[in-house]
Amino acid sequence: PPLASSGLAGLVVMGDESWRRNDLSDKQRYEETFPFRVCGHDIIIRQGKVDISDCNTLGRTIWDSSMVLIKYLEMLPRDTLHRKNVLCLGSGTGMDGIAAAKLGADVVLTDISTEILQANVDANVPVASTEKTEGYRQGAATVMMLDWADMQQRKDVREARPHYDYILASDCAYYHHLSELFVSCLSFFLQSQLSPPICAILAMEEHNQHVYESFLCLLTEKYGHAIKEVPFDLLHPTEGAGRHATKKRCKRGSTSLRLYPSIGLCILPSPF
Repeated sequence: PPLASSGLAGLVVMGDESWRRNDLSDKQRYEETFPFRVCGHDIIIRQGKVDISDCNTLGRTIWDSSMVLIKYLEMLPRDTLHRKNVLCLGSGTGMDGIAAAKLGADVVLTDISTEILQANVDANVPVASTEKTEGYRQGAATVMMLDWADMQQRKDVREARPHYDYILASDCAYYHHLSELFVSCLSFFLQSQLSPPICAILAMEEHNQHVYESFLCLLTEKYGHAIKEVPFDLLHPTEGAGRHATKKRCKRGSTSLRLYPSIGLCILPSPF
């Protein structure tokens, strides 16, 4: 999309942290359903308990970067995702992909664990929807299992659509080994389709500075100048608790960065 400018993914911090979910109680984070509104559509996301030591459970809850990504998609021109094929990597609860479907995309949502993902898609995306918003129809959603290290599953997902227009992912760099697998999987899809080119939109939160910076290095080494940051002024003030968050920049290594982990949003047009 033309909304990206050149440069590496920037660090963005929401000054008013009331919308963030990191400080919520375990009951709020894992047991309660989470309501969210996308372009006039209400979606309700079921969650599950996360064991940080088990990477296969990380997708059971909603991460803050997902909300930032969705709000960015909502700000794009209304026809950006309409009738486009979208692939979601590491879908987790499915909130990113469900939001894309509400914006008119036909979405393939993937993850290594699909129980909660499938339940949320079934609850929020009708199998055959005729509902329209502002003249745009809602899209369809399909759930597929994808272990990033499984080459056959990668091929199955690739063949599920004639082509993909966009790849969406949020918070897929929680551990070092996940970062490497994610970049490998992302590269597989970008390289396997030369035309039309695929645009990847990634939102990542800095849970651990070393892991986050290593992830950015992996992307930079592979794609270099092709990575484009989403300009600070184009990030939407994320809504939460009935309030709007104020956006501000935060320098690497500052006290604010340590207190409020950053969320970077970048666009990766296919360089192939």
